Amino acid sequence: MSVQQKQLPKIILGLMAMRWPLAFWIIRQAIKRCLPQLKNSDFTFGFECQFGNIYAENVWLWDTIFIDHVPVHIGSWTQFSRGNMVITWTHDPCDFNKAIFKEVNIGKNCWITSRVTILPWVNIGDNTIIGAGSVVTENIPANCIAVGVPCKVLRYL
Repeated sequence: MSVQQKQLPKIILGLMAMRWPLAFWIIRQAIKRCLPQLKNSDFTFGFECQFGNIYAENVWLWDTIFIDHVPVHIGSWTQFSRGNMVITWTHDPCDFNKAIFKEVNIGKNCWITSRVTILPWVNIGDNTIIGAGSVVTENIPANCIAVGVPCKVLRYL
């Protein structure tokens, strides 16, 4: 067996390992073209948005899921950690067949940690940290750390 034949399996394995990074890069570029309102922003595998109503600049979205029937506004330099969900609609409690749509606004320089769920009509102020596993059901002021289910202010920065 020649040296070239011995190296062939290594080359094939190397090409196989490159498939996922290359495929994800191609998919990410296609998504960025479809979402021009995401300026200088990035995300990872698992990112999902339903309608493309996300308006942000210089943000890191990781694998956040956006159920974005109406706009979601995210301030500059905000970062999302893994496994978050932002929801912009709910059902009317009196009539389940009626949907209610409300915007979500997230301030500048916020950190939304892992597994956070942000519900409709919520405003999160600038420089705010939302703790892991929180469910944000009401407005959170600026310059604070908020945690819990439902999310409440723990302390101010």
